[in-house]
Amino acid sequence: MAVVTEQIVAFFTSAGVPAVGLSPTVRIRELSGNTLVVADEAMVEVGDGFYSYDFAAYDTAVNYAIRCDGTSALSDAERYSWAGNEDYDEDTADTVWDEVLEGTLTSEQILCLLLSVLMGKSTATQKPGRVAYRDLADEKDRVVVLHSNDGDRTDVTLDGS
Repeated sequence: MAVVTEQIVAFFTSAGVPAVGLSPTVRIRELSGNTLVVADEAMVEVGDGFYSYDFAAYDTAVNYAIRCDGTSALSDAERYSWAGNEDYDEDTADTVWDEVLEGTLTSEQILCLLLSVLMGKSTATQKPGRVAYRDLADEKDRVVVLHSNDGDRTDVTLDGS
């Protein structure tokens, strides 16, 4: 456990233009216990729409979620900025990519399958036939489609691993 000062930086816009002259605040939560460790502390204007806050109690071993509020002077769509420290950001990304979207397929698997069909090599045989779409490294078939003489799909095998 190392407690250091970490500078939190947020960027705000108003109608797409860097917002200056605001009085934004920051809230920081420790995720393990859902504890509010910084409650609506003032941020300092840096310039060009950037604002900062020195988080003096930052513990490098702790995951935090950070929310910066640009105040009601901004539209709802531009009012808030959020972040997390590295572990939180990585955990959030892992959660998104591991989310099951269709049947048993995760976001990551679906992306791999789509890339193979759209950008990978393919091989086809005559009717009745088989079309195989390779991964981008050309190491394995990711999508294999069997079809009848009429061109109807009769079977689809997916390998999103």
